[in-house]
Amino acid sequence: MSLRFTGTLVLSFMCLAAPEVASAQVQTFTATHTYILGDHDSKDDARQRCLLETKRKILEQAGVYIESASEVKDLQLTKDKITSFAAAVMQVKDTKEEVSFQQGHMTMTLALKADVDLAEVRKQLAARQLDAGMRDDVAAQQERLKRLEVQLDAMQQQMHQAPGYVPASPSSDMSAADLQMLRTQAAEGNAMAQGELGYRYDAGIGVLKDYVLAREWYEKAAAQGHATAQFNLGGLYYYGYGAPLDNGKARQWWERAAAQDHVNAQIKLGWLYFLGVGAHQDYAIARQWWERAAAQGDPEAQSILGSLYSLGQGVPQNYAKSRQWYEKAANQGDRSAQVMLGWLYYNGRGVQQDYAIARQWYGKAAAQGDDSAQNRLGVMYDNGEGVPQDYTKARQWYEQAAAQGLAEAQYNLGVLYDFGRGVKEDHAKARIWYEKAAAQGHTHAMFFLGSIYKQGRYGVPQDYTKAREWFEKGAAYGDPWAQIELGALYFNGEGVPKDDTIGRQWYEKAAAQGSQEAQGRLGWLYYKGWGVPKDYVRASMWFSVEAANPKGDLQKLAVMNRDMSDSYMTPAQIAESRRLAQECQARQFKGC
Repeated sequence: MSLRFTGTLVLSFMCLAAPEVASAQVQTFTATHTYILGDHDSKDDARQRCLLETKRKILEQAGVYIESASEVKDLQLTKDKITSFAAAVMQVKDTKEEVSFQQGHMTMTLALKADVDLAEVRKQLAARQLDAGMRDDVAAQQERLKRLEVQLDAMQQQMHQAPGYVPASPSSDMSAADLQMLRTQAAEGNAMAQGELGYRYDAGIGVLKDYVLAREWYEKAAAQGHATAQFNLGGLYYYGYGAPLDNGKARQWWERAAAQDHVNAQIKLGWLYFLGVGAHQDYAIARQWWERAAAQGDPEAQSILGSLYSLGQGVPQNYAKSRQWYEKAANQGDRSAQVMLGWLYYNGRGVQQDYAIARQWYGKAAAQGDDSAQNRLGVMYDNGEGVPQDYTKARQWYEQAAAQGLAEAQYNLGVLYDFGRGVKEDHAKARIWYEKAAAQGHTHAMFFLGSIYKQGRYGVPQDYTKAREWFEKGAAYGDPWAQIELGALYFNGEGVPKDDTIGRQWYEKAAAQGSQEAQGRLGWLYYKGWGVPKDYVRASMWFSVEAANPKGDLQKLAVMNRDMSDSYMTPAQIAESRRLAQECQARQFKGC
Protein backbone atom coordinates (compact mmCIF):
# COMPACT_ATOMS: atom_id res chain seq x y z
CA MET A 1 0.00 0.00 0.00
CA SER A 2 1.08 3.58 -0.35
CA LEU A 3 1.35 4.66 3.26
CA ARG A 4 2.09 2.40 6.11
CA PHE A 5 4.82 3.62 8.43
CA THR A 6 5.25 7.06 9.85
CA GLY A 7 8.28 8.96 10.99
CA THR A 8 9.59 12.50 11.00
CA LEU A 9 12.66 13.82 9.22
CA VAL A 10 14.70 16.22 11.34
CA LEU A 11 18.12 17.45 10.26
CA SER A 12 18.69 19.88 13.13
CA PHE A 13 17.19 20.20 16.57
CA MET A 14 16.04 23.76 16.95
CA CYS A 15 13.19 24.28 19.43
CA LEU A 16 9.85 24.65 17.65
CA ALA A 17 7.26 27.07 18.95
CA ALA A 18 3.80 25.86 19.87
CA PRO A 19 1.22 26.45 17.14
CA GLU A 20 -1.09 29.41 17.32
CA VAL A 21 -4.69 28.48 16.56
CA ALA A 22 -6.11 30.49 13.68
CA SER A 23 -9.21 28.43 12.87
CA ALA A 24 -10.48 24.87 12.96
CA GLN A 25 -8.67 24.02 9.71
CA VAL A 26 -5.92 26.65 9.51
CA GLN A 27 -3.23 26.95 12.18
CA THR A 28 -0.24 29.24 12.55
CA PHE A 29 3.17 27.68 13.18
CA THR A 30 6.67 29.07 13.68
CA ALA A 31 10.09 27.50 13.25
CA THR A 32 13.72 28.55 13.12
CA HIS A 33 16.82 27.17 11.46
CA THR A 34 20.50 28.11 11.70
CA TYR A 35 22.89 27.49 8.80
CA ILE A 36 26.69 27.79 8.89
CA LEU A 37 27.94 29.15 5.60
CA GLY A 38 30.80 27.37 3.86
CA ASP A 39 33.58 29.08 1.95
CA HIS A 40 31.60 29.04 -1.29
CA ASP A 41 28.16 29.82 0.13
CA SER A 42 26.48 33.14 -0.52
CA LYS A 43 23.94 34.75 1.77
CA ASP A 44 21.28 33.93 -0.76
CA ASP A 45 22.30 30.26 -0.68
CA ALA A 46 22.07 30.26 3.10
CA ARG A 47 18.73 32.07 3.03
CA GLN A 48 17.25 29.52 0.63
CA ARG A 49 18.56 26.64 2.73
CA CYS A 50 17.12 28.12 5.93
CA LEU A 51 13.82 28.83 4.25
CA LEU A 52 13.61 25.25 3.00
CA GLU A 53 14.39 23.83 6.42
CA THR A 54 11.97 26.06 8.31
CA LYS A 55 9.20 25.13 5.89
CA ARG A 56 10.00 21.47 6.42
CA LYS A 57 9.86 21.91 10.19
CA ILE A 58 6.51 23.63 9.99
CA LEU A 59 5.21 20.83 7.77
CA GLU A 60 6.45 18.40 10.40
CA GLN A 61 4.49 20.21 13.12
CA ALA A 62 1.43 20.06 10.89
CA GLY A 63 1.65 16.26 10.69
CA VAL A 64 3.68 15.71 7.52
CA TYR A 65 5.53 12.75 8.89
CA ILE A 66 7.07 9.81 7.10
CA GLU A 67 5.07 6.65 6.61
CA SER A 68 5.79 3.00 5.35
CA ALA A 69 3.73 -0.58 3.83
CA SER A 70 3.16 -4.92 5.32
CA GLU A 71 5.10 -5.18 6.73
CA VAL A 72 8.23 -1.13 7.41
CA LYS A 73 9.01 1.79 4.58
CA ASP A 74 10.38 5.28 5.43
CA LEU A 75 9.77 8.40 3.30
CA GLN A 76 12.34 11.24 3.14
CA LEU A 77 10.88 14.39 1.63
CA THR A 78 13.08 15.73 -1.15
CA LYS A 79 13.69 19.38 -1.75
CA ASP A 80 11.13 19.47 -4.56
CA LYS A 81 8.56 17.68 -2.46
CA ILE A 82 9.01 20.06 0.45
CA THR A 83 8.67 23.04 -1.87
CA SER A 84 5.61 21.70 -3.68
CA PHE A 85 3.97 20.53 -0.46
CA ALA A 86 4.51 23.89 1.20
CA ALA A 87 3.11 25.68 -1.83
CA ALA A 88 -0.07 23.61 -1.59
CA VAL A 89 -0.77 23.99 2.12
CA MET A 90 1.24 26.91 3.52
CA GLN A 91 1.00 30.71 3.44
CA VAL A 92 4.04 32.55 4.80
CA LYS A 93 3.13 35.38 7.17
CA ASP A 94 6.52 36.65 8.36
CA THR A 95 10.27 35.94 8.20
CA LYS A 96 13.07 37.26 10.38
CA GLU A 97 16.72 36.86 9.44
CA GLU A 98 19.83 37.27 11.59
CA VAL A 99 23.46 36.99 10.47
CA SER A 100 26.34 36.51 12.93
CA PHE A 101 29.88 35.08 13.15
CA GLN A 102 30.75 31.99 15.18
CA GLN A 103 34.28 30.57 15.37
CA GLY A 104 35.26 32.51 12.28
CA HIS A 105 32.30 31.34 10.20
CA MET A 106 29.26 33.29 9.13
CA THR A 107 25.97 31.84 10.36
CA MET A 108 22.45 32.72 9.34
CA THR A 109 19.39 32.13 11.53
CA LEU A 110 15.99 32.46 9.92
CA ALA A 111 12.64 32.44 11.76
CA LEU A 112 9.52 31.68 9.74
CA LYS A 113 5.86 32.17 10.65
CA ALA A 114 3.23 30.62 8.39
CA ASP A 115 -0.42 29.54 8.23
CA VAL A 116 -1.04 25.89 7.32
CA ASP A 117 -4.33 24.50 5.99
CA LEU A 118 -4.60 21.19 7.85
CA ALA A 119 -7.43 19.89 5.69
CA GLU A 120 -5.27 20.38 2.61
CA VAL A 121 -2.38 18.65 4.41
CA ARG A 122 -4.46 15.50 4.74
CA LYS A 123 -5.43 15.60 1.08
CA GLN A 124 -1.84 16.12 -0.01
CA LEU A 125 -0.58 13.31 2.20
CA ALA A 126 -3.08 10.93 0.70
CA ALA A 127 -1.88 11.82 -2.78
CA ARG A 128 1.85 11.42 -2.16
CA GLN A 129 3.85 8.35 -3.03
CA LEU A 130 6.57 6.71 -0.97
CA ASP A 131 10.26 7.09 -1.71
CA ALA A 132 11.15 3.94 -3.63
CA GLY A 133 14.62 3.49 -2.21
CA MET A 134 13.60 3.56 1.44
CA ARG A 135 10.65 1.33 0.61
CA ASP A 136 13.01 -1.37 -0.62
CA ASP A 137 15.08 -1.32 2.58
CA VAL A 138 12.18 -1.72 4.95
CA ALA A 139 10.42 -4.17 2.64
CA ALA A 140 13.48 -6.41 2.89
CA GLN A 141 13.18 -6.31 6.68
CA GLN A 142 9.50 -7.18 6.45
CA GLU A 143 10.26 -10.05 4.12
CA ARG A 144 12.78 -11.52 6.53
CA LEU A 145 10.45 -11.07 9.48
CA LYS A 146 7.54 -12.60 7.61
CA ARG A 147 9.53 -15.70 6.77
CA LEU A 148 10.53 -16.02 10.42
CA GLU A 149 6.89 -15.64 11.44
CA VAL A 150 5.91 -18.47 9.13
CA GLN A 151 8.63 -20.63 10.60
CA LEU A 152 7.59 -19.84 14.16
CA ASP A 153 3.93 -20.47 13.33
CA ALA A 154 4.87 -23.88 12.01
CA MET A 155 6.80 -24.57 15.21
CA GLN A 156 3.85 -23.65 17.35
CA GLN A 157 1.43 -25.71 15.32
CA GLN A 158 3.68 -28.74 15.39
CA MET A 159 4.98 -28.54 18.93
CA HIS A 160 1.82 -27.46 20.74
CA GLN A 161 -1.09 -29.24 19.12
CA ALA A 162 -2.92 -31.83 21.21
CA PRO A 163 -1.42 -35.32 21.11
CA GLY A 164 -3.29 -38.20 19.63
CA TYR A 165 -4.16 -39.67 16.28
CA VAL A 166 -7.42 -40.23 14.45
CA PRO A 167 -8.23 -43.93 13.89
CA ALA A 168 -9.38 -44.96 10.45
CA SER A 169 -13.04 -45.13 11.56
CA PRO A 170 -13.37 -43.57 15.01
CA SER A 171 -16.77 -44.02 16.58
CA SER A 172 -17.86 -41.47 19.16
CA ASP A 173 -21.11 -43.36 19.78
CA MET A 174 -19.62 -46.85 20.26
CA SER A 175 -22.10 -49.15 21.94
CA ALA A 176 -21.37 -50.56 25.37
CA ALA A 177 -21.03 -54.02 23.83
CA ASP A 178 -18.51 -52.84 21.21
CA LEU A 179 -16.53 -50.95 23.84
CA GLN A 180 -16.42 -54.07 26.02
CA MET A 181 -15.23 -56.10 23.05
CA LEU A 182 -12.48 -53.53 22.44
CA ARG A 183 -11.40 -53.82 26.08
CA THR A 184 -11.41 -57.60 25.83
CA GLN A 185 -9.27 -57.55 22.69
CA ALA A 186 -6.89 -55.10 24.32
CA ALA A 187 -6.63 -57.25 27.44
CA GLU A 188 -5.83 -60.23 25.25
CA GLY A 189 -2.84 -58.38 23.85
CA ASN A 190 -4.18 -57.06 20.55
CA ALA A 191 -1.91 -54.09 19.81
CA MET A 192 -4.43 -52.35 17.51
CA ALA A 193 -7.11 -52.59 20.19
CA GLN A 194 -4.70 -51.35 22.86
CA GLY A 195 -3.71 -48.39 20.72
CA GLU A 196 -7.31 -47.43 19.97
CA LEU A 197 -8.38 -47.84 23.59
CA GLY A 198 -5.47 -45.64 24.64
CA TYR A 199 -6.55 -43.04 22.10
CA ARG A 200 -10.15 -43.09 23.37
CA TYR A 201 -8.96 -42.37 26.91
CA ASP A 202 -6.56 -39.76 25.52
CA ALA A 203 -9.27 -37.89 23.57
CA GLY A 204 -12.27 -38.77 25.75
CA ILE A 205 -14.16 -40.52 22.92
CA GLY A 206 -16.79 -42.94 24.23
CA VAL A 207 -15.16 -42.87 27.66
CA LEU A 208 -14.19 -40.29 30.25
CA LYS A 209 -10.87 -38.67 29.41
CA ASP A 210 -8.11 -40.26 31.49
CA TYR A 211 -4.48 -39.60 30.52
CA VAL A 212 -3.15 -42.17 33.00
CA LEU A 213 -5.21 -44.97 31.47
CA ALA A 214 -4.33 -43.65 28.02
CA ARG A 215 -0.63 -43.92 28.86
CA GLU A 216 -1.01 -47.45 30.22
CA TRP A 217 -2.73 -48.73 27.07
CA TYR A 218 -0.32 -46.84 24.79
CA GLU A 219 2.60 -48.45 26.63
CA LYS A 220 1.20 -51.95 26.05
CA ALA A 221 0.68 -51.30 22.34
CA ALA A 222 3.98 -49.43 21.96
CA ALA A 223 5.88 -52.33 23.52
CA GLN A 224 4.59 -54.47 20.67
CA GLY A 225 5.90 -52.00 18.11
CA HIS A 226 2.64 -50.18 17.37
CA ALA A 227 3.96 -47.02 15.69
CA THR A 228 0.95 -44.77 16.33
CA ALA A 229 0.85 -45.78 20.00
CA GLN A 230 4.57 -44.98 20.23
CA PHE A 231 3.92 -41.58 18.70
CA ASN A 232 1.02 -40.82 21.04
CA LEU A 233 2.96 -42.06 24.07
CA GLY A 234 5.76 -39.66 23.14
CA GLY A 235 3.17 -36.87 23.06
CA LEU A 236 2.03 -37.64 26.61
CA TYR A 237 5.62 -37.42 27.87
CA TYR A 238 6.28 -34.27 25.86
CA TYR A 239 3.28 -32.44 27.34
CA GLY A 240 3.32 -34.11 30.75
CA TYR A 241 -0.17 -35.60 30.37
CA GLY A 242 -0.66 -38.64 32.60
CA ALA A 243 3.10 -38.89 32.99
CA PRO A 244 5.95 -36.68 34.21
CA LEU A 245 7.01 -34.19 31.52
CA ASP A 246 10.09 -35.75 29.95
CA ASN A 247 11.34 -34.49 26.58
CA GLY A 248 14.00 -37.16 26.49
CA LYS A 249 11.43 -39.99 26.75
CA ALA A 250 9.25 -38.19 24.23
CA ARG A 251 12.17 -38.20 21.79
CA GLN A 252 12.87 -41.90 22.40
CA TRP A 253 9.29 -42.94 21.65
CA TRP A 254 9.07 -40.67 18.62
CA GLU A 255 12.32 -42.14 17.31
CA ARG A 256 10.82 -45.64 17.52
CA ALA A 257 7.73 -44.52 15.65
CA ALA A 258 9.75 -42.50 13.13
CA ALA A 259 11.93 -45.51 12.39
CA GLN A 260 8.73 -47.15 11.18
CA ASP A 261 8.08 -44.18 8.89
CA HIS A 262 5.40 -42.62 11.07
CA VAL A 263 5.21 -39.21 9.38
CA ASN A 264 4.02 -37.17 12.35
CA ALA A 265 6.75 -38.65 14.53
CA GLN A 266 9.34 -37.74 11.92
CA ILE A 267 8.08 -34.16 11.84
CA LYS A 268 8.09 -33.94 15.65
CA LEU A 269 11.60 -35.32 15.82
CA GLY A 270 12.72 -32.78 13.27
CA TRP A 271 11.50 -29.98 15.53
CA LEU A 272 13.15 -31.47 18.62
CA TYR A 273 16.54 -31.51 16.91
CA PHE A 274 15.94 -28.15 15.24
CA LEU A 275 15.09 -26.48 18.55
CA GLY A 276 17.42 -28.53 20.73
CA VAL A 277 14.57 -29.77 22.94
CA GLY A 278 15.10 -33.20 24.48
CA ALA A 279 18.06 -33.61 22.13
CA HIS A 280 21.18 -31.71 21.15
CA GLN A 281 20.47 -29.06 18.55
CA ASP A 282 21.37 -30.41 15.12
CA TYR A 283 19.94 -28.83 11.97
CA ALA A 284 21.29 -31.62 9.78
CA ILE A 285 19.46 -34.35 11.72
CA ALA A 286 16.32 -32.22 11.80
CA ARG A 287 16.47 -31.83 8.03
CA GLN A 288 17.00 -35.57 7.55
CA TRP A 289 13.83 -36.41 9.48
CA TRP A 290 11.83 -33.83 7.56
CA GLU A 291 13.20 -35.16 4.29
CA ARG A 292 12.04 -38.67 5.23
CA ALA A 293 8.55 -37.34 5.95
CA ALA A 294 8.56 -35.26 2.77
CA ALA A 295 9.61 -38.31 0.74
CA GLN A 296 6.36 -39.90 1.86
CA GLY A 297 4.50 -36.99 0.33
CA ASP A 298 3.69 -35.14 3.56
CA PRO A 299 2.90 -31.52 2.61
CA GLU A 300 3.77 -30.13 6.02
CA ALA A 301 7.28 -31.56 5.91
CA GLN A 302 7.66 -30.33 2.34
CA SER A 303 6.63 -26.83 3.42
CA ILE A 304 9.09 -26.91 6.32
CA LEU A 305 11.90 -27.84 3.94
CA GLY A 306 10.86 -24.98 1.70
CA SER A 307 11.27 -22.63 4.65
CA LEU A 308 14.70 -24.05 5.52
CA TYR A 309 16.02 -23.33 2.04
CA SER A 310 14.32 -19.95 1.92
CA LEU A 311 15.87 -18.91 5.23
CA GLY A 312 19.17 -20.68 4.70
CA GLN A 313 18.70 -22.34 8.09
CA GLY A 314 20.98 -25.37 8.39
CA VAL A 315 21.39 -25.40 4.60
CA PRO A 316 22.77 -22.91 2.08
CA GLN A 317 20.05 -20.45 1.14
CA ASN A 318 18.57 -21.65 -2.13
CA TYR A 319 15.34 -20.10 -3.37
CA ALA A 320 15.10 -22.52 -6.29
CA LYS A 321 15.03 -25.51 -3.93
CA SER A 322 12.72 -23.60 -1.65
CA ARG A 323 10.29 -23.11 -4.53
CA GLN A 324 10.42 -26.79 -5.45
CA TRP A 325 9.48 -27.89 -1.94
CA TYR A 326 6.81 -25.22 -1.58
CA GLU A 327 5.28 -26.27 -4.89
CA LYS A 328 5.01 -29.90 -3.77
CA ALA A 329 3.22 -28.84 -0.59
CA ALA A 330 1.14 -26.09 -2.19
CA ASN A 331 -0.19 -28.43 -4.86
CA GLN A 332 -1.52 -30.59 -2.04
CA GLY A 333 -3.35 -27.63 -0.54
CA ASP A 334 -0.92 -26.67 2.22
CA ARG A 335 -1.85 -23.04 2.75
CA SER A 336 1.40 -22.02 4.44
CA ALA A 337 3.28 -23.26 1.39
CA GLN A 338 0.84 -21.44 -0.87
CA VAL A 339 1.51 -18.19 0.98
CA MET A 340 5.26 -18.62 0.79
CA LEU A 341 5.14 -19.64 -2.86
CA GLY A 342 3.19 -16.46 -3.49
CA TRP A 343 5.88 -14.57 -1.59
CA LEU A 344 8.61 -16.00 -3.85
CA TYR A 345 6.78 -14.88 -6.99
CA TYR A 346 5.86 -11.53 -5.46
CA ASN A 347 9.50 -10.76 -4.66
CA GLY A 348 11.14 -12.62 -7.54
CA ARG A 349 13.10 -15.02 -5.35
CA GLY A 350 14.23 -18.11 -7.25
CA VAL A 351 11.72 -17.23 -9.97
CA GLN A 352 11.00 -14.33 -12.25
CA GLN A 353 8.88 -11.78 -10.40
CA ASP A 354 5.26 -12.32 -11.37
CA TYR A 355 2.47 -10.55 -9.48
CA ALA A 356 -0.23 -12.51 -11.31
CA ILE A 357 1.13 -15.88 -10.15
CA ALA A 358 1.74 -14.49 -6.67
CA ARG A 359 -1.88 -13.37 -6.50
CA GLN A 360 -3.07 -16.81 -7.61
CA TRP A 361 -1.20 -18.54 -4.79
CA TYR A 362 -2.25 -15.94 -2.24
CA GLY A 363 -5.81 -16.42 -3.46
CA LYS A 364 -5.68 -20.19 -2.91
CA ALA A 365 -4.46 -19.71 0.65
CA ALA A 366 -6.92 -16.89 1.33
CA ALA A 367 -9.77 -19.11 0.18
CA GLN A 368 -8.75 -21.47 2.98
CA GLY A 369 -8.98 -18.62 5.47
CA ASP A 370 -5.29 -17.83 5.76
CA ASP A 371 -5.08 -14.35 7.31
CA SER A 372 -1.58 -13.66 6.00
CA ALA A 373 -2.68 -14.37 2.43
CA GLN A 374 -5.75 -12.19 2.88
CA ASN A 375 -3.58 -9.33 4.07
CA ARG A 376 -1.14 -9.77 1.19
CA LEU A 377 -3.98 -9.65 -1.32
CA GLY A 378 -5.09 -6.45 0.36
CA VAL A 379 -1.60 -5.01 -0.10
CA MET A 380 -1.63 -5.92 -3.79
CA TYR A 381 -4.95 -4.15 -4.39
CA ASP A 382 -3.79 -1.27 -2.18
CA ASN A 383 -0.65 -0.76 -4.26
CA GLY A 384 -2.10 -1.81 -7.62
CA GLU A 385 0.46 -4.60 -7.99
CA GLY A 386 -0.61 -6.99 -10.74
CA VAL A 387 -4.17 -5.69 -10.42
CA PRO A 388 -5.85 -2.31 -10.90
CA GLN A 389 -5.51 -0.28 -7.71
CA ASP A 390 -8.72 -0.78 -5.75
CA TYR A 391 -8.92 0.50 -2.18
CA THR A 392 -12.36 -1.04 -1.68
CA LYS A 393 -11.07 -4.53 -2.44
CA ALA A 394 -7.99 -3.83 -0.35
CA ARG A 395 -10.22 -2.90 2.58
CA GLN A 396 -12.32 -6.04 2.14
CA TRP A 397 -9.27 -8.28 2.28
CA TYR A 398 -7.79 -6.35 5.21
CA GLU A 399 -11.06 -6.67 7.08
CA GLN A 400 -11.10 -10.44 6.68
CA ALA A 401 -7.55 -10.75 8.02
CA ALA A 402 -8.10 -8.14 10.73
CA ALA A 403 -11.19 -9.99 11.94
CA GLN A 404 -8.93 -12.98 12.56
CA GLY A 405 -6.66 -10.79 14.67
CA LEU A 406 -3.76 -10.26 12.24
CA ALA A 407 -1.97 -7.17 13.53
CA GLU A 408 -0.53 -6.15 10.15
CA ALA A 409 -3.99 -6.15 8.59
CA GLN A 410 -5.39 -4.15 11.51
CA TYR A 411 -2.67 -1.58 11.00
CA ASN A 412 -3.24 -1.44 7.24
CA LEU A 413 -6.96 -1.06 7.80
CA GLY A 414 -6.22 1.82 10.16
CA VAL A 415 -4.24 3.52 7.41
CA LEU A 416 -7.19 3.27 5.00
CA TYR A 417 -9.48 4.96 7.52
CA ASP A 418 -6.77 7.46 8.31
CA PHE A 419 -6.57 8.68 4.72
CA GLY A 420 -10.08 7.84 3.52
CA ARG A 421 -9.14 5.18 1.02
CA GLY A 422 -12.02 2.89 0.09
CA VAL A 423 -13.84 4.23 3.16
CA LYS A 424 -14.92 7.57 4.53
CA GLU A 425 -12.03 9.25 6.32
CA ASP A 426 -12.45 8.46 10.01
CA HIS A 427 -9.56 9.23 12.35
CA ALA A 428 -11.33 7.76 15.37
CA LYS A 429 -11.65 4.39 13.62
CA ALA A 430 -8.09 4.66 12.38
CA ARG A 431 -6.82 5.11 15.93
CA ILE A 432 -8.91 2.15 17.13
CA TRP A 433 -7.33 -0.11 14.51
CA TYR A 434 -3.86 1.21 15.32
CA GLU A 435 -4.49 0.43 18.97
CA LYS A 436 -5.62 -3.11 18.15
CA ALA A 437 -2.46 -3.68 16.13
CA ALA A 438 -0.24 -2.06 18.76
CA ALA A 439 -1.78 -4.24 21.49
CA GLN A 440 -0.38 -7.23 19.59
CA GLY A 441 3.10 -5.78 19.33
CA HIS A 442 2.91 -4.10 15.94
CA THR A 443 5.80 -1.65 16.26
CA HIS A 444 4.73 0.70 13.48
CA ALA A 445 1.34 1.10 15.10
CA MET A 446 3.07 1.84 18.40
CA PHE A 447 5.20 4.47 16.74
CA PHE A 448 2.20 6.00 15.02
CA LEU A 449 0.19 6.16 18.25
CA GLY A 450 3.15 7.80 19.95
CA SER A 451 3.21 10.40 17.18
CA ILE A 452 -0.52 11.03 17.59
CA TYR A 453 -0.14 11.76 21.30
CA LYS A 454 3.05 13.74 20.79
CA GLN A 455 1.38 16.06 18.30
CA GLY A 456 -2.11 16.00 19.84
CA ARG A 457 -3.86 14.83 16.69
CA TYR A 458 -6.94 12.78 15.82
CA GLY A 459 -9.08 14.09 18.63
CA VAL A 460 -6.66 13.33 21.44
CA PRO A 461 -5.01 16.03 23.54
CA GLN A 462 -1.25 16.42 23.33
CA ASP A 463 0.21 14.08 25.94
CA TYR A 464 3.97 13.58 26.06
CA THR A 465 3.66 10.93 28.76
CA LYS A 466 1.45 8.71 26.59
CA ALA A 467 3.65 9.46 23.60
CA ARG A 468 6.67 8.29 25.59
CA GLU A 469 4.87 5.12 26.66
CA TRP A 470 4.08 4.17 23.06
CA PHE A 471 7.55 5.11 21.82
CA GLU A 472 9.08 3.04 24.62
CA LYS A 473 7.04 0.02 23.60
CA GLY A 474 8.02 0.37 19.96
CA ALA A 475 11.65 1.04 20.86
CA ALA A 476 11.74 -2.06 23.07
CA TYR A 477 10.71 -4.11 20.04
CA GLY A 478 13.55 -2.53 18.07
CA ASP A 479 11.57 -0.12 15.92
CA PRO A 480 14.16 2.47 14.80
CA TRP A 481 11.70 5.33 14.37
CA ALA A 482 10.29 4.77 17.86
CA GLN A 483 13.87 4.79 19.17
CA ILE A 484 14.56 8.06 17.37
CA GLU A 485 11.42 9.73 18.69
CA LEU A 486 12.09 8.46 22.20
CA GLY A 487 15.57 9.92 21.98
CA ALA A 488 14.09 13.24 20.85
CA LEU A 489 11.79 13.30 23.90
CA TYR A 490 14.80 12.94 26.18
CA PHE A 491 16.73 15.65 24.34
CA ASN A 492 13.79 18.03 24.59
CA GLY A 493 12.66 16.98 28.08
CA GLU A 494 9.17 16.21 26.81
CA GLY A 495 7.33 13.75 29.06
CA VAL A 496 10.65 12.81 30.66
CA PRO A 497 13.42 14.66 32.50
CA LYS A 498 15.80 16.13 29.95
CA ASP A 499 18.71 13.72 29.56
CA ASP A 500 21.03 14.12 26.57
CA THR A 501 22.90 10.91 27.38
CA ILE A 502 19.79 8.73 27.23
CA GLY A 503 18.65 10.57 24.14
CA ARG A 504 21.95 9.86 22.41
CA GLN A 505 21.81 6.20 23.43
CA TRP A 506 18.43 5.78 21.70
CA TYR A 507 19.79 7.44 18.57
CA GLU A 508 22.71 5.01 18.67
CA LYS A 509 20.35 2.04 18.88
CA ALA A 510 18.49 3.23 15.81
CA ALA A 511 21.72 4.04 13.99
CA ALA A 512 23.00 0.52 14.71
CA GLN A 513 20.03 -0.77 12.70
CA GLY A 514 21.10 1.30 9.72
CA SER A 515 18.72 4.22 10.20
CA GLN A 516 20.05 7.12 8.13
CA GLU A 517 17.94 9.52 10.14
CA ALA A 518 19.59 8.42 13.40
CA GLN A 519 23.05 8.43 11.86
CA GLY A 520 22.53 11.98 10.66
CA ARG A 521 21.27 13.06 14.07
CA LEU A 522 24.35 11.60 15.75
CA GLY A 523 26.46 13.57 13.30
CA TRP A 524 24.73 16.76 14.39
CA LEU A 525 25.19 15.92 18.08
CA TYR A 526 28.96 15.71 17.66
CA TYR A 527 29.06 18.68 15.30
CA LYS A 528 27.15 20.91 17.71
CA GLY A 529 28.41 19.35 20.94
CA TRP A 530 24.88 18.58 22.12
CA GLY A 531 25.10 16.10 25.00
CA VAL A 532 28.62 15.11 23.91
CA PRO A 533 31.95 16.94 23.59
CA LYS A 534 32.15 18.69 20.23
CA ASP A 535 34.01 16.32 17.91
CA TYR A 536 34.26 17.10 14.20
CA VAL A 537 35.98 13.79 13.47
CA ARG A 538 33.06 11.76 14.83
CA ALA A 539 30.57 14.16 13.29
CA SER A 540 32.17 13.67 9.88
CA MET A 541 32.28 9.91 10.49
CA TRP A 542 28.51 9.73 11.09
CA PHE A 543 27.73 11.99 8.14
CA SER A 544 29.98 9.77 5.97
CA VAL A 545 28.10 6.67 7.14
CA GLU A 546 24.80 8.38 6.41
CA ALA A 547 26.00 9.50 2.98
CA ALA A 548 27.09 5.96 2.04
CA ASN A 549 23.44 4.97 1.68
CA PRO A 550 22.26 6.56 -1.57
CA LYS A 551 18.84 8.06 -0.94
CA GLY A 552 18.47 11.13 -3.13
CA ASP A 553 18.46 14.48 -1.41
CA LEU A 554 19.11 12.92 1.98
CA GLN A 555 22.45 11.67 0.69
CA LYS A 556 23.22 15.10 -0.73
CA LEU A 557 22.51 16.72 2.61
CA ALA A 558 24.70 14.16 4.39
CA VAL A 559 27.56 14.89 1.99
CA MET A 560 27.12 18.61 2.53
CA ASN A 561 27.12 18.16 6.30
CA ARG A 562 30.20 15.95 6.09
CA ASP A 563 32.02 18.54 3.99
CA MET A 564 31.02 21.22 6.46
CA SER A 565 32.54 19.16 9.29
CA ASP A 566 35.65 18.52 7.22
CA SER A 567 36.21 22.25 6.86
CA TYR A 568 37.18 22.38 10.55
CA MET A 569 39.67 19.50 10.35
CA THR A 570 43.20 18.81 9.22
CA PRO A 571 43.84 16.33 6.39
CA ALA A 572 44.94 13.78 8.99
CA GLN A 573 41.68 14.20 10.91
CA ILE A 574 39.65 13.86 7.72
CA ALA A 575 41.47 10.63 6.90
CA GLU A 576 40.75 9.36 10.42
CA SER A 577 37.04 10.14 10.09
CA ARG A 578 36.90 8.19 6.80
CA ARG A 579 38.69 5.25 8.40
CA LEU A 580 36.21 5.22 11.28
CA ALA A 581 33.31 5.40 8.83
CA GLN A 582 34.61 2.42 6.89
CA GLU A 583 35.05 0.43 10.07
CA CYS A 584 31.54 1.33 11.16
CA GLN A 585 30.09 0.12 7.88
CA ALA A 586 32.16 -3.08 8.01
CA ARG A 587 30.69 -3.79 11.45
CA GLN A 588 27.22 -3.11 10.07
CA PHE A 589 26.90 -0.01 12.24
CA LYS A 590 27.46 -1.91 15.51
CA GLY A 591 29.71 -0.35 18.13
CA CYS A 592 30.57 2.72 16.05
